[in-house]
Amino acid sequence: MPLFDRHPNLPNISLDLIDTANLIYEQLKSRKVAEIVLAEPETGLVVPNLVRSYLQAHLRRCLTFAEAGAAEITAGRPLVAEMCSRALYENVATICDFADKLKPLCDAVDYEGVKNYVSNAAFITRIPAFLAAHGDQIKAPQILNLIDDMAKRHPNYRTTYDHLSDIVHPNGLGAVVYFTRVEPGITRFADDAITPNSTRASIISATLLLLFVEVALTQTEERLVKLSADVMAGR
Repeated sequence: MPLFDRHPNLPNISLDLIDTANLIYEQLKSRKVAEIVLAEPETGLVVPNLVRSYLQAHLRRCLTFAEAGAAEITAGRPLVAEMCSRALYENVATICDFADKLKPLCDAVDYEGVKNYVSNAAFITRIPAFLAAHGDQIKAPQILNLIDDMAKRHPNYRTTYDHLSDIVHPNGLGAVVYFTRVEPGITRFADDAITPNSTRASIISATLLLLFVEVALTQTEERLVKLSADVMAGR
């Protein structure tokens, strides 16, 4: 059963785009593995599989938000789906940033550099007590910087993210505008949303962005295979 129904008349979302979102979701879902033995069987190297383990965790996070967004719309809670859409924007940006920063380390066959990078990236945080204990090398990057980086690949990335943020926060778009319709002499309320189809379009659009994750995973896997070969060749 597809994640998203072929719902007609969604804002800026054709039936073909719904089909594409479902295909991207299924492709990413097929990448899940139940476990990874850290030492590669052919090389005995551990670091490449540390990277793969990191990506498996973040892959599940992406799939969770896509699935939850679809489920919350079905359950009549589209505002929660808006939170899932916003989270997908952040997760896509994080994975792409990770892959971009990993690339030069792999290209330089910097095995220790890759090890240190993935070890720090796995436990990034903004909790002051953790940073005090372990240092700024695990400080999570400012998410808006990553969102702006994605805007270089997708022009509307930051604009849409800001719009979703305004809905997710207890501002006008996420409360009065979301649940009420003011008519002459009366205010009417919706328990789900005044325009639920806009929310449905948002989560489908956010799922389409997972194509960036698919590309990042494919390219990273190619780099890891080459890294292992180069390390074993003594380069």
